[in-house]
Amino acid sequence: MRGKARLIANMRAALALKELSETEGDTTYNSRHASNGMRPIERTKRENLIRPMEKGRQRKAGAMAQAKRDAR
Repeated sequence: MRGKARLIANMRAALALKELSETEGDTTYNSRHASNGMRPIERTKRENLIRPMEKGRQRKAGAMAQAKRDAR
């Protein structure tokens, strides 16, 4: 029972402190607030302007040219 009475006394004291702080309007105690949140990081890798299909076509053309040279 002693622990329960102490708990109730602590709760009442906390409530009294809360009510006191609300009436005073002191916001310096808990003035923390969220930041702007996550911000995007700019890309360091350049955007590839070459179409994948064109890249494959050029690669295949190079392979065919090499095959012709090797066949001689």
